[in-house]
Amino acid sequence: MHIYVPQRYRSRNLTVNEHRLTTPFDIHSTLKHIIEGKPNHTLSYGLSLLEEIPYDRSCDSIPILEHWCGCQTSQPIHDLHSVRPMAEFVVTKLNDLLHDKYRKQMNAKTVVSTEVKHYLLTIRVHPSDGVFESTVHLNTTSHQMLIIGDIS
Repeated sequence: MHIYVPQRYRSRNLTVNEHRLTTPFDIHSTLKHIIEGKPNHTLSYGLSLLEEIPYDRSCDSIPILEHWCGCQTSQPIHDLHSVRPMAEFVVTKLNDLLHDKYRKQMNAKTVVSTEVKHYLLTIRVHPSDGVFESTVHLNTTSHQMLIIGDIS
């Protein structure tokens, strides 16, 4: 995301913060800083970009759910059949969430892609052909699965 900041509000901190983890909440906080003439430290989320953002800021410290964290590295999994049980797990959770609204149960049609850290699955469901994305944590000892955050 890019924003234009008038010259009188530019500072060394803006240059430093170009290479720090920032969020839309920080832009909101910055606009409040400009409007109010001072940083607002009462906001639950967001830091003014006119102040230096901590160099060690992380998704955990903000907090940003791992599903949305841009800091994560991942590797594609080419054997999509191996993650089929996870796709079925996500679809079961979707059916649980939507059972009052929709009468037809969905089934996983295909696993479109998945990545390893936790598992970021993109799945297509039947009968609607809808596409959903979910982060699933697999406990390799117990083989239990847990959805991290929301299914989108």
